[in-house]
Amino acid sequence: VLEMTTEEITDNKNLLPVTKDYFSKIISILKTADKIKYANDVVDNNQLDSDLCILNEIIDINWNFY
Repeated sequence: VLEMTTEEITDNKNLLPVTKDYFSKIISILKTADKIKYANDVVDNNQLDSDLCILNEIIDINWNFY
């Protein structure tokens, strides 16, 4: 997964053991990151904070799973 584009991850969602809801959130966050990286898009700090909270929640839930 480390060497995949957002589109490739979307096409191979079975590689991430998360719920559909969390998978959708991850893809949304990755698309935002793509815009920042490749299009020099500017994102509101509140959006970044929200994305970070979502990712922390996903990590915490899955960390306890394993």
